[in-house]
Amino acid sequence: GEDGQESLSFEFQKIKYSYEIHGKKQFLPVAFPVENPLGFYQNSRGFQEEQEIREAERKYGNN
Repeated sequence: GEDGQESLSFEFQKIKYSYEIHGKKQFLPVAFPVENPLGFYQNSRGFQEEQEIREAERKYGNN
């Protein structure tokens, strides 16, 4: 995880679920960042650091 600990997740019907250790302690679908205006995504440069890439792969899985 972000704090160096392992994260618990599974995939069911092509949806990844991650265990939330904070809060209700349950499996929830991974939330993708979709709340920004279209221009934000059009101007995105992607991840610039190797660590950002590894964290995104851990959280969202591979394409």
